[in-house]
Amino acid sequence: MGVSGKQAGKYINLPYGLIFAVEYGRYLLGSDTKALCPYPEIIGESEIKIPGVTPISGWAVETSITEKVVDVDNQNEFVAYLDADKCGRSLTVRSRIDGDHFQPLGFDTPKRLNRFMIDLKIPQTWRERVPLVCRDGQVIWVVDYRIDDRYKVTADTKRVLKIEFKRV
Repeated sequence: MGVSGKQAGKYINLPYGLIFAVEYGRYLLGSDTKALCPYPEIIGESEIKIPGVTPISGWAVETSITEKVVDVDNQNEFVAYLDADKCGRSLTVRSRIDGDHFQPLGFDTPKRLNRFMIDLKIPQTWRERVPLVCRDGQVIWVVDYRIDDRYKVTADTKRVLKIEFKRV
């Protein structure tokens, strides 16, 4: 049984209820395909408290606003710094839906979210669970991956919104 040549997103059912999956060079073993994903399942759409802490499907989403520009070149993919005035006061968290698109940081034009996830080699079994922060239904942050370029902190930014996702 050769799995090294398998395409991403393919899996093999093994004895004792185990599943072996191949995902872009990753080999995953678990009891079902959902158990192979590091993200908790997000049910529906939830509004985020700004500022404050919002519990959402296995996450604690913490937000704060600062008047001064902070060092936004961080290495924590579960923290985003955004222009607070562009984001507004009403943000939500949900999973992806057909037709989602956003403008990844560094891009000049929007990109379909599905294509973005494929290009980044996000495993197929994970894509439905990656949390998305949205403003008026529009994706502004693909948590753990990239913010929308239109909401980035710039020299003109007056207030910075920090959003942090923590597993609970």
